[in-house]
Amino acid sequence: MVLNNESLQNKAFWEAAGYRLPKYDRAAMIEKTVANPTWLHFGAGNIFKAFQADACQRLLDEGLAETGIIAAERREKKPEVNDNLTVKITLKANGSVEKAVVGSIAEKVYLYGNEARLKEIFENPSLQMVSFTITEKGYALYDAHGEYLPDIAADLAGTPETAKSYMGKLTALLCARYLKNKAPLAMVSMDNCSHNGDKLKAAITCFAEKWGGEGFNKWLKESVSFPWSMIDKITPGPDASVAAMLAADGLDAGTPFVNAEESEYLVIEDDFPNGRPCLEKAGIYFTARETVDKVERMKVCTCLNPLHTSLAVYGCLLGFDKIWQEMKDPDLKQLVETIGYKEGLPVVTDPGIIKPKDFIDAVLNVRIPNPFMPDMPQRIATDTSQKLPIRFGETIKAYMASDKLDVNDLKLIPLVHAGWLRYLMAVDDKGEAFEPSPDPLLETAQAYVKDVKLGGKPDLAKIKELLRNTTIFGVDLVDAGLADKVCGYFEELIAGPGAVRRTLHKYVSEGNNVKEMNAKISAIGVVPVIKLNHPERDAAGLAKALCAGGVPVAEVTFRAEGADKAIKIMKETCPEMLAGAGTVTNTAQIDAVIAAGGDFIVSPGFDPELVAYAQKKNIAIYPGCTTASEYHQALKFGLELIKFFPAEQSGGLAKIKALSAPFPMFKVMPTGGISLKNLKEYLSAPVIAACGGSYMVTADQIDNNKWDEITELCKKSREIVKEVRG
Repeated sequence: MVLNNESLQNKAFWEAAGYRLPKYDRAAMIEKTVANPTWLHFGAGNIFKAFQADACQRLLDEGLAETGIIAAERREKKPEVNDNLTVKITLKANGSVEKAVVGSIAEKVYLYGNEARLKEIFENPSLQMVSFTITEKGYALYDAHGEYLPDIAADLAGTPETAKSYMGKLTALLCARYLKNKAPLAMVSMDNCSHNGDKLKAAITCFAEKWGGEGFNKWLKESVSFPWSMIDKITPGPDASVAAMLAADGLDAGTPFVNAEESEYLVIEDDFPNGRPCLEKAGIYFTARETVDKVERMKVCTCLNPLHTSLAVYGCLLGFDKIWQEMKDPDLKQLVETIGYKEGLPVVTDPGIIKPKDFIDAVLNVRIPNPFMPDMPQRIATDTSQKLPIRFGETIKAYMASDKLDVNDLKLIPLVHAGWLRYLMAVDDKGEAFEPSPDPLLETAQAYVKDVKLGGKPDLAKIKELLRNTTIFGVDLVDAGLADKVCGYFEELIAGPGAVRRTLHKYVSEGNNVKEMNAKISAIGVVPVIKLNHPERDAAGLAKALCAGGVPVAEVTFRAEGADKAIKIMKETCPEMLAGAGTVTNTAQIDAVIAAGGDFIVSPGFDPELVAYAQKKNIAIYPGCTTASEYHQALKFGLELIKFFPAEQSGGLAKIKALSAPFPMFKVMPTGGISLKNLKEYLSAPVIAACGGSYMVTADQIDNNKWDEITELCKKSREIVKEVRG
């Protein structure tokens, strides 16, 4: 069966195969769209067909729109034989598929070849928006040396009538609209890049200032908007398995189709001077520019794109050809979980309309692991030099600017930078050559590692020259204090075949999260032990009170239900907090804490099953130990920090010191009977890492919202810590 208007009349065929069909009168829609277009889109690729075109179809199906979309391509590649129809296959994580025929594209035109028709469309006052998915390179004006690209320079020396470049021809079309009727218009970049509206505006303005008079530029400024947007939907290239499914359904081998994931987000600044389709009815968000920026930074700088790039770099080095397969690799899974939750999430500003924690949960637990999404690390590795400054550089900048975060705490983002240097060598972990993905700065960057060999010694001074490149990394990594760390990782990654895997495992999975947690708790010196009966009511206020008092840590006990809920709320309220669970007695509670984003586990006694399970999950656990036998068990599990509970009732500091004689390798966190009266005595002992206590947060203070009292007790405790330790 050939997909076209005629075959759509055979509804029995399509419905038997499970396809959702257009419900509207397509012929009437096309007639109205051609006569009075409202939406013109440039770049009718996979994401457009899978997302925007289907969103428009939903409006048409519900009778919320009468016109569809005119799709513009650069040039005609082959004659249209499918009447601008496309099959959309949604690949769900549970293995099911959703099949649809998308018919909202009313007409297809070409920037090079249909100039007269495009001019006619732009001159029609009915046109409300022109949208774009042409990739970030589509807006480029300059080459790597900061010079105008040849076609841009030629157009700037000419006139709108002689324009040949993409952006030049678009500006000429805007000139035509201005001269015809001066009708307002929204020019909406929907490309996956930061502040995309500004990039489009800068390109258009460059030509307008050269070609246009005062009137045209005034109209551009006052009547043409360039909204920002954030788009997110994974749409890999058409997969052979999907093509085979269509063939089994009886469709022609040439049937155009797109395959995409179920999740999708499009957030657009609501600035449309000539009106717009009611796309909010199709699940698209319209909001203020500031909110778009927050959502975009959440996705591009933290919750998705950096994780994709991390998997792309190491996936290529380790021989993977599917992203979802990488999520079955414990080291790679831990890599992106740590970068996302631990290193990135603390600098994310909650945009309000989408919760960052919920977003990253979906990315790591549903979207990337989806085995039915045939995305490849090699595809994602394309243009990595263009992605690093946004996907990692912004996080580094945020750490450097923060008075609460320390850039030196970043461990795995520098490991990705080192991995990219290793990738530039174009030799995988087996020592076999591979072809790097296209990248405009590939040759430039490779020049710094061209003499590096596996098993050899790199010229670190030369490597650091590259690490100073702010165009590639977004920051000068030498000035940021991260270059030595990157170079150290790189030296380990090039030690020989298998060194990538060994280095990755060493820094990602061998308990480094636990060591880091031990150090952070020790640095704070006190750990409030808390019972929260009403987490939804009290957790946020309590988190703020603790942090205000200089004690950004909490052990929330499972003596009351909902400790995991409290931890989740605390982490969302104060991302810099260390929030763990106490009185943990089973593995289900450990899973709940991890799912909530918790940082550590505390158990009242020593349970080998719990300790083994926590270590398997790579989360710090501090079991209660008060006897030599329990200390000995802790030693077998490689623990370095243990809880001593109940401290005063079990012999206090005297017993802790006595046990430290045969077990000097342990640091101890006593809990039970600790107060401001004896805190200094405990902390003065070198064996003590930190002291846990409920004295900082009482039930009365929580129930009556005495947050100031809690803050004051925390401050007094921290003063004692500083007095003892300096």
